[in-house]
Amino acid sequence: VPARLRSYETVPDELRAGALRLAGAEAEVVADPVDKLSGTRVGSREGTVRAFIAGEGLASQSEIFTISPYYIPGRIGIESIRQNRRDGVRMRVLTNSLAASDEPIVHAGYLEYRRDLLEIGVEIYELSPTLARLDQLLGDFDTPSVALHTKAVVFDRKSVFVGSMNLDGRSEQYNTEVGVMIRSRTLTDEFMSF
Repeated sequence: VPARLRSYETVPDELRAGALRLAGAEAEVVADPVDKLSGTRVGSREGTVRAFIAGEGLASQSEIFTISPYYIPGRIGIESIRQNRRDGVRMRVLTNSLAASDEPIVHAGYLEYRRDLLEIGVEIYELSPTLARLDQLLGDFDTPSVALHTKAVVFDRKSVFVGSMNLDGRSEQYNTEVGVMIRSRTLTDEFMSF
């Protein structure tokens, strides 16, 4: 077990003993409206998980750290990111590299925005399947494919949103998504320590 994860070694025993140490936090479940399934939300973000994430992003004052296997901000997303950067918000993104992606077509969509993101000042990190295997930083990868699948956004190191939504147009327009916003500096610090 890597040194940075040793504090979690006791979790299985704590679960079995019914003595898992927990940290309390304010949390809010956010879900897309069910009518999204019938196509009523195409072209409209109102009341969606994406609108919630965008609102939290625009309210951020210092930093946004996004983890998404498929990251396609789209025209509206780019404008929001530009606004955040004008306001001095540090923006970082962790996504799959082409070599790590299981969806090369979606990765091509991301490539349309990568240069703009870099020029705006977004710090981009792309997962390398080779380095992940060599360092075992993200777990034990015995399969030939190593890809990022986490979907999370950290806002100002005060709250973290974890959910099902890939940050791309298809998820925004057609999929029904759900997530949990956790407002806790303690838990956010723990999340960011990975």
